[in-house]
Amino acid sequence: MTDPTGPADPSTAANPEAKPGGGAPSGLVGDDRILAEALAKRGVQPDEIARLLALGAKPVAKAPRPVAEPAPEKPFVAHPTVQFPEWRESTDDEKQQADRLLLNANILRRRGDVRGAEGEVRAALQLVPGDAAALEMYGDLLQATGRVDDALAAYERSVKAGPGRAGAERKYAALSVQQVPIPPGLYNEAGPRGAHVAVLLSALMPGIGQLYLGDTSKGLLFLLLALVMVYLLGWTGIGWTSGLGPGPAFWPLAVMAAVVYIFNLVDARASAGRQNKARSGWEV
Repeated sequence: MTDPTGPADPSTAANPEAKPGGGAPSGLVGDDRILAEALAKRGVQPDEIARLLALGAKPVAKAPRPVAEPAPEKPFVAHPTVQFPEWRESTDDEKQQADRLLLNANILRRRGDVRGAEGEVRAALQLVPGDAAALEMYGDLLQATGRVDDALAAYERSVKAGPGRAGAERKYAALSVQQVPIPPGLYNEAGPRGAHVAVLLSALMPGIGQLYLGDTSKGLLFLLLALVMVYLLGWTGIGWTSGLGPGPAFWPLAVMAAVVYIFNLVDARASAGRQNKARSGWEV
């Protein structure tokens, strides 16, 4: 007796989830189900339908990784090691001795003997602890030897000893600012300019090298002098006269033009060298 339902479809027997004729995979909803059923009606196998649906699936967006905020910069705190004598009134004799010591300290400082000058100033401060000028000089000498914290303490004490002392206040403020790190991106300093490029530009036209280095006033001055010299030599009667040769002032003007041109080249080279000179970090 023949089974009314007919023989089982081999594809259905092999894949229970597939419908006759290669039906769409189950478990799909929305647009994916409609597309899968349309592909199944065209005879596309379930595995191929699943692959096609996976190609059109939108990738799951990953949560952005939290960016750690940079730690705030700690304020600079000076830790001086220098000891100052206690405030006291000084006698006239002590002030005279201190003046002689400070004079000797200035002489030693000009000779380059910073350590010797520092010793003379310390001796003067033992005699006159409240001498604002001596304290400021002491700060200069400490700064010259790289003792930043001690120099700041000396400048601060100088301001206390002589309120309104502009030199000590300015040096204290400038040295304090140098110790605070600059946040990245806040300060963008252009790199040093090439000396060879500056000299070449000045050789082509006086003043252009100085303009390249950022020295606008000097560059414009050299450029103006060069144009004036060219005008006097070529377009006036005192310079070169067409058909008559050199005028009465041609040679003096030519010498002046040569001097300006050479000085322009030397200045361009020197200005580039000053820009590229590395600073030690202690200058105020």
